[in-house]
Parts: sequence; C-alpha cells; structure tokens
Amino acid sequence: MYIFTLALIGELKYIGLMGVELFIGNLSYDTEGKRLSQFLGHYGKIIQCNIVTDKFTFRSKGYAKALAADADEASKVIEGASGRELDGRPLKVELFRKPD
Repeated sequence: MYIFTLALIGELKYIGLMGVELFIGNLSYDTEGKRLSQFLGHYGKIIQCNIVTDKFTFRSKGYAKALAADADEASKVIEGASGRELDGRPLKVELFRKPD
C-alpha cells in the first residue's frame, strides 16, 4: 500500500509519488497529446499529459494537464515551455490550481 503525502516545496505543490501537476493553456485545437508530451519532455521529465476535451464532441478545449516527475522538473518545464510556440500558438504553462 502506498501512502501519499502532501508537502509544499517553494510554491510548487508536490504530491508524494505522483508528481507535480501543471496547467498548459492556449493550445491549438489540433494539438495531440503525444505531440504535447514530447514537446514538454524537451524541457523536463513528464510522466503523463492529458488534453482536456468536451465530453459530448470530444473536441479539445484548448488546455491540458500534465504531470511532472518532481518539483525541479516542473520548474524546468514551466521556465522552458512558457511562451514557446507549439502548432502556431504560444503556450501558457503554470502550476495547476484546482478551482475554489
């Protein structure tokens, strides 16, 4: 059995063995998950990447959630990929914050 702990490392939310969640915004509707994951992987280790889609049309909503391996990797991805262009659009990469 795994026990997940929640700790704050600087401003980064780190959840035990799971990693650090990132929000990737301003995606082109044509961007595919595999391509996004490879793009982010150039800047840091990405464990998982999911483009959020509409539940009825299955069309991209223009943003994604990614999981970086740890806080250091998340920082590298945020610094490296923010503002970089993918499929003609500059990406917005930041820590994922759950709505209040």
